[in-house]
Amino acid sequence: MPTKSKAKPVNVWDDPDNVNLCLWNKVAEVPSDKKYPVRIGGLEFTAIVAQWQLKQATALWGGMGCGWGMRNFVWTRFEATAIDRSDRSNPVTHWELQLMLEATLYYPPPGLADDEPPWCEITQAADMPFVPNGDTVKKLITRVRSKALSCLGFGADVYMGFDDQGYTGQKKAPEGVEAAKSNYLKRIAAVTSLAQIMDMQIQIDRSIESGLCPEEAGQDLTDALERRREQLRDQ
Repeated sequence: MPTKSKAKPVNVWDDPDNVNLCLWNKVAEVPSDKKYPVRIGGLEFTAIVAQWQLKQATALWGGMGCGWGMRNFVWTRFEATAIDRSDRSNPVTHWELQLMLEATLYYPPPGLADDEPPWCEITQAADMPFVPNGDTVKKLITRVRSKALSCLGFGADVYMGFDDQGYTGQKKAPEGVEAAKSNYLKRIAAVTSLAQIMDMQIQIDRSIESGLCPEEAGQDLTDALERRREQLRDQ
């Protein structure tokens, strides 16, 4: 009697018939024109156009607020230490106001009408320095929503570290001092308000503290920020 050949085992996460991955597989891939490179010091990563993610979710569940959306917003203010490196020979530690948001993404389970509860829920949180007139609230809402959507597979190819050329997963080499400084100088030149100057200084300080921006570039960037501050004041 002929023996039946055994089927090759398939990992559940690679099985195309795995119904649990239906949503993930629909939203994982990000078109090249819906993502863009971001550089912070020596770190380079890919960001996703937030409005496009909203369009993805709308295509699946309908308009935001009708069957899916964000709710249970909890805002928390707190203070954290930051370092002022305007004088490199005498760094000054000071308190910095932070804003944190915790919120819940709700959405309908598969096969359930948009207007029929109960909904599925994902709760996420994020925080950032509070910058007056710097759209901190809007940025936090966008960040928390994107983090929650990523739990469902939205933008998974980007978050899993795949690159644009065949998704090889290769990571790019860190930039040198001059390249990192040049990138920040371009961003400083594009600043249009004093509030953005404050936000940029915080970003530079944090990048230096975490090693993402070379410390050798710190004073030059601080000087450039001060020059841009004076230019905006004279306008």
